Amino acid sequence: MEKLSGTGRGLAVQHSAEPRGHAAPRPAAVSSRRGRYEIGLLGYARCDSAGIVRYANSTLTRWLGCAAPAALVGRSFEAFVHDGQAWQTWWAARDAASLSQELLAGAGRRKPVTIEAGPTLDNGFVELWIGAAPDAAMISRIARLEATLTLTAGTVHDVNNMLTVLAGNLFLLTEKVREQEGLYEPARRARNAAERASTLLRELLTFNRDKGPASAAISPANHVRALEPMLTRAVGADRELHIEVQRDAGSVKASAAQFESALINLVINARDAVAKGGRIAIDVVNCDLDAERAQQLGVDAGDYVCLRVRDNGSGIPRENLARVTQPLFTTKQAGSGSGLGLAMVRHFVEENHGALQIDSIEGEGTDVRIWLPRADHLAATSEFCWCPGTRKCAARCSRSWSRSAIR
Repeated sequence: MEKLSGTGRGLAVQHSAEPRGHAAPRPAAVSSRRGRYEIGLLGYARCDSAGIVRYANSTLTRWLGCAAPAALVGRSFEAFVHDGQAWQTWWAARDAASLSQELLAGAGRRKPVTIEAGPTLDNGFVELWIGAAPDAAMISRIARLEATLTLTAGTVHDVNNMLTVLAGNLFLLTEKVREQEGLYEPARRARNAAERASTLLRELLTFNRDKGPASAAISPANHVRALEPMLTRAVGADRELHIEVQRDAGSVKASAAQFESALINLVINARDAVAKGGRIAIDVVNCDLDAERAQQLGVDAGDYVCLRVRDNGSGIPRENLARVTQPLFTTKQAGSGSGLGLAMVRHFVEENHGALQIDSIEGEGTDVRIWLPRADHLAATSEFCWCPGTRKCAARCSRSWSRSAIR
């Protein structure tokens, strides 16, 4: 199966790992560059003190005409620029000034870029940010997107105020009908849906901000259970939805709203790819990444929670697989996709130091896995466990939970 993997610093082909390190607090200019890099508008590399590439993101790899980031790792960055003397002079100083250069893009092509150096990390590596002017079509789409976000931001506050009133009244209603079995569950679900919608509105626009939403310990298993009724309706009555959650699935430190948004995006993509009678599966399990597997994914070895969404739909064409998480790129028909769903999923994974892998075979289906570091030492903030057949129980229910139905 074709595979695409990602790390906490960007999507990359599997077996390309980024060295981990910690930088000093980023100045504002660096934070701005980071935001543009995260959504695929900047090339990015990490070099050691000798200028040898130790990590490169998929954007830079594509610009240089290479099949995988591994083709760049271990080579001097100077080998990829047209004017080696200018590079050596700039690299020796690495001051605040940027370097205008031409990348050697293969087949005799050159790509004009601007290179800036970020802060030196604790491990001695140097971050490089490589910017190239987008083409006219991309500029137009970005302008439309920015205009849409500006308009959306102006309405979020009003909509959120209305949702606050709705959630408040639903809270009063649930308390009033608590002992009425036939009314309590619908009222409780409506109340929690309104609260999640309000939280999502507040946090959705953090996708392209330098500072993400506040994270807390959450239970992915509980959030999958909480969203099960909505996911069932989204998938439709003519497709099979199977959800299985490990009994003792751990907690992770993340934004609850962004986790739910990522899950919904993955399920909607799977639904759109699956024909009638098809199957979508959601799994949440604990997993231990050993050193070898963690290096392949570009994360630290240790304990993780894995969210997996699989389908037996149309799959992703091989030539598109490396681009599916790029902002504004979509394989759907015009007008039916924004090209932001998987980009937001990737952003969520990066913000929480996790890993993303997408496997797909055209005509057979797609398998998406997200690994997030476990944070069991923190108390999960989920209020309810959403096991079938219960009204309200503790967040850490001891029962395993699995549901499969033909809808």
